[in-house]
Amino acid sequence: TGYPMVSVELTKPYTTTADTTSAMFAITRSARFPEKAMMLLNLLYTDPYLLNLLDWGVEGVHYIKKDNNVIEYPPGVDAKTVGYNLNQPWMFGNQLNSYLWDNENPGLWEEYRRFNEQADKSKALGFVFNPGKVKAEIAASILVEKEFMPDFSARCTA
Repeated sequence: TGYPMVSVELTKPYTTTADTTSAMFAITRSARFPEKAMMLLNLLYTDPYLLNLLDWGVEGVHYIKKDNNVIEYPPGVDAKTVGYNLNQPWMFGNQLNSYLWDNENPGLWEEYRRFNEQADKSKALGFVFNPGKVKAEIAASILVEKEFMPDFSARCTA
């Protein structure tokens, strides 16, 4: 943004089922090779080399290691010219195994670990509602809502 920024924690960390399942992978029931798919998912969470290959590209071409887990662009290369710049490392596997750029806090992943460990856990953590047995009741409630709730769209004029 061109302006200095500071993040401020407004609430105590709190973990819900939605937090833990919002970026999950799944193997479809019709997968031709589900065991192989599971092997790939396991690797994305355990193999830093594979994770960083997807995150940042090929070492020496798309980035160079500045320190153990800190990277930067090779000389003469930047985000516009690198040729591989997904810039979405959170999408693949265990983000805590992802390299950090030289302009990021080198202790970021340790701070994330502490943040996650200190989070209060919802009493319903792990519960996922299955509406299968109450589909008719849900449909009836929606019909009642449609019948008796005010229709604000009729009041809108262009």
